[in-house]
Amino acid sequence: MKTSRFILLFIGLVVPFVVAHSSADVLRVTVDDNRLQFTSIQTIEEFLIANITPTMTDGVDDIDPRRTTLSPNGDMLIFHRRDRERSVGMVCEYSFSSNSTNCVEEVEELPDFIGGWWSPDSRYVVLDSDIASLQYMREADLTIYDTQEDVIIYRTDDGVSVREAILADEVRNRVWVDTAPIFAPNGDLYFFRNAIDASVDEWRADLMRIPANEISGTSAPEVIWRHPTIGAYPVFRTSDWFLDGAMSISPDGKYLAIASISLGRPEDTTNGIWLFDLEQQAVKIQIPISRLAEVTSGVPVWITQNMVSTQFGGIIPNSLGWASDSNILVIKASNFLYYTEFFIPPLRYDVTADTLESLYDFTAIPEDGYKPDITLFDEVSISADISISMNVMSPSGQTMFYIGRDAITDTFVLSAISVVESEFTTPRRIATLTDYEPRSRIVTSIGYTAPTLRILTGTTLITLSDQ
Repeated sequence: MKTSRFILLFIGLVVPFVVAHSSADVLRVTVDDNRLQFTSIQTIEEFLIANITPTMTDGVDDIDPRRTTLSPNGDMLIFHRRDRERSVGMVCEYSFSSNSTNCVEEVEELPDFIGGWWSPDSRYVVLDSDIASLQYMREADLTIYDTQEDVIIYRTDDGVSVREAILADEVRNRVWVDTAPIFAPNGDLYFFRNAIDASVDEWRADLMRIPANEISGTSAPEVIWRHPTIGAYPVFRTSDWFLDGAMSISPDGKYLAIASISLGRPEDTTNGIWLFDLEQQAVKIQIPISRLAEVTSGVPVWITQNMVSTQFGGIIPNSLGWASDSNILVIKASNFLYYTEFFIPPLRYDVTADTLESLYDFTAIPEDGYKPDITLFDEVSISADISISMNVMSPSGQTMFYIGRDAITDTFVLSAISVVESEFTTPRRIATLTDYEPRSRIVTSIGYTAPTLRILTGTTLITLSDQ
């Protein structure tokens, strides 16, 4: 298989949402033992089949549980439903509060979406077609579902079919590829556009913006930054079947954080985490991958030594989230090569001080290396804190929820940890999840309306109660 030479864009796994509730509601989310309680864990497919209306007919219509996403207010599930008899696809909206379903049929061909990216007021959701388009190297446009008007908006449709290949006989087609959408707290929609500039026969990688009042309009998106004319910057990439990268906007809307990784190319100087200042339309800072090894506060020496020895070829910062003060960026990196001799703990980056530190203290781990049976914090083995299959920021920007695998009991554990406390903090174990199925390539969504907090991770719906 030949390797393509052009750059593609990719959106990552975790994006924090700012929920359109009163501040009192949002701040009720807590990890205090006396208030936040585990309620249930369900597979989303079984939940929808049991609740959606009209009732599904065997052999006539079906749903794909991977295509489900949860609204920031925690009340809506958006999913894909298909009428096989008529060969028609639908975007459907299930409401927990009304226990009812509303479906809108496609006007044009729907893209293969897996989840989506919500506006902060829970009105719009951009269907996430990035995974399919990048893996199969297809055309990609922004398709938006408006939950208020019950319409599908083909917002950046350029007339090219979503089944159209970007390459044809190794020749680049004249297409625009729109990927990596993310809403800012004020409702503006940002995304990246890869386009062929016919005048110079080269790819452009533009950071674009659609104002909040034009989400459902027809105006042309605004170019915020152009690569390489204005200045070179890293973009999201895909390597074969693996998707790498993450993106997040700070709660005050000032910073756009991007993780850009070129797998197998640790020497690539654009690898790392980049912060764009959206107000100044300039790069704030680049945090290279190599700098992750400089985190010594709370991290044993042998961990950083092993990280350096691997030249960071297998390290992917695939989750970025912001604390509520917009000054603390939470970084979770995965070990792509699945080495067992090292790990990178969740990190806290201080934008003002330009410092990195571990969220919790691992210095009690013996210096002779990692042992999966170590119980640093409680009876759950330390592997539950380093083998993380899901993590997401709470709507309040105060807490990171995560699911790790306890290697001793071979079970998954739902934990939470404060990201705003000044020193190291101890994770709080919420529940052991016996029915959890990790699906790391599917976006995790979280929603909250007091007193209910819901987390949709892969095809698993977890419900907590803030009592």
